[in-house]
Amino acid sequence: MAEPKTIEWVDSALLQLYEIASFINSEFGFIVANAFVTNAFLKTERLSLYPEIGRRSKKFKTVR
Repeated sequence: MAEPKTIEWVDSALLQLYEIASFINSEFGFIVANAFVTNAFLKTERLSLYPEIGRRSKKFKTVR
């Protein structure tokens, strides 16, 4: 298997993730919010292992 790619979370993305998780926590509870954040990081990890998954961006040809 190829070396995993590095995923960099920019500050604004982490802030948005935190805000979304806070909203989910207030509406549905900690367990659901925690599952959401965990799933987001698991998907990111999968993306680092398989960077070719997904569709190519129409705007940015090197982005999927």
